[in-house]
Amino acid sequence: MTALLALLAACSVEPPFVSAVSPAEVVAGDTVTLSGQHLTDGYTYRLADKPLEGLVVTDPSTATATVPGGLPPGAVDLIITGQGVDLTIGGLVSIKPPAPINPCDPSVRRMTHIPSAADVVKIDLYRGEAVEHRQFPTSDIERIEYEARVTDGAYCASIWLKTKGERVLFDADRGGPLRSQAQKIANGLGKPIEVVHEDELPQPAAGDEE
Repeated sequence: MTALLALLAACSVEPPFVSAVSPAEVVAGDTVTLSGQHLTDGYTYRLADKPLEGLVVTDPSTATATVPGGLPPGAVDLIITGQGVDLTIGGLVSIKPPAPINPCDPSVRRMTHIPSAADVVKIDLYRGEAVEHRQFPTSDIERIEYEARVTDGAYCASIWLKTKGERVLFDADRGGPLRSQAQKIANGLGKPIEVVHEDELPQPAAGDEE
C-alpha cells in the first residue's frame, strides 16, 4: 500500500513548463529569466542543443540562467528533458547576430585562457564598460582563422576561433603579424588553420625611420 501511494504521488508531480523567456532576443553571455510553472532542479534546460549555463531555480515559477555560445542567429527552441520529460517549446527565444567587432579597436580588450588540458577556451571580451564572458569546449572549434589587413594605412592582425555558429575573436595586434601565434594555437588545439586574408606589414617610409 505504501509503495502504491508513493507511485501515485510520483505520477502526480507536474512536469516543468516555461511560458516566457526575458529578454526574448539575446546574445551569448546574456542573463535570461525563465517564467513558467513547476520549475525545479533535476531537469536539463537547453536552447537547441546547448544547455543553459548556471541555471538557478529561485521558485517554481522563476529561474535564471546564462545564454550559451555557439548558437546560430535566429529563433531557437527551448527544450526541457529529464525524469521522463522531453518537451520542446518554440517561439520564446531568438539569438541576435553578434555585434560586429573591429579587432584592433583600442576600446576592445581581451583576456584569453586555454588550460593545459586544451579542452576548453575562456575569453573575456571588454568593449568599453561592457564585458562578455565566454567559455566553450575546444571540441566546438572547427578551425583557427587568421587575417591581417591594412585599412586606411593602419595594420591589424587578428586570430579568430570558428565554430559552427559563430566566429569568436581570440587575439589582435595593431603592431605586427600574429601568423606564428595563430599556427601555434592551431597546433596546440589540433585544429586546421585558414588564412582568410594577409596583407604585408607596411614598411616605414623613408625619413620615418629613427
